[in-house]
Amino acid sequence: MNKKKKIPLSIVIPTLGHSKIKYCLKKIELSLHHPKEILIVVPKNNYNKLKLMSQFYKKLNIKIILSKRKNQVFQRILGFKKSKFRYIMQLDDDVEIEKDCLFKLFSFIKGKQNIAVAPKYINKIKLSKIYRKPDSAILKTYHWLINSRKGYSPGCISLSGFNYSDESSESGFRIHEWLSGGAIMHIRKNLILKNYYPYNFKRSYCEDILHSLILRNNKIRLLKLYSSK
Repeated sequence: MNKKKKIPLSIVIPTLGHSKIKYCLKKIELSLHHPKEILIVVPKNNYNKLKLMSQFYKKLNIKIILSKRKNQVFQRILGFKKSKFRYIMQLDDDVEIEKDCLFKLFSFIKGKQNIAVAPKYINKIKLSKIYRKPDSAILKTYHWLINSRKGYSPGCISLSGFNYSDESSESGFRIHEWLSGGAIMHIRKNLILKNYYPYNFKRSYCEDILHSLILRNNKIRLLKLYSSK
């Protein structure tokens, strides 16, 4: 059987070692192209939970990094610092990518400079009505309440703090004001290597907004590539 082609990409996965990570890794293993390395960053006290993942170690170049702290951003940054390649993808342990996702994101970002790019997350058919362009007075009122006169603004940071990305397109790309931290591909020189979210307040969208604001302040454009999922 032919070996999968590898792309010069490091994938960094912060985790607590829960079993859901095996589905994330399985999707990577099934990808048309493999990353050159996968760094799984886990708190020291949770290391034993990763023994369930041993079946993947021979198929993917997986490295286990032990973290002294249980903090997703801290763990992710530790993985960034240990990674070797020019392109780095942050990936949450519960995200399952399609088989061509990595290659599409890599092909898009390769050769560019000040961008970060994320895949499409939600299948349009499954998209809740509150994330779609409002087609009723009730939904228009709802979007006015959370975002005043701007109303329905997917991909933007709303005035109320309720934010959602634009998942409605099937092709092309769009600039966003923020990206979910569940899956983003970066260029090494653009990485944020300071723990910008050391708090115990467990609301991932808070850290995602802060991360996006820091990247944008550094003149990094945040893009959503709709052909990658």
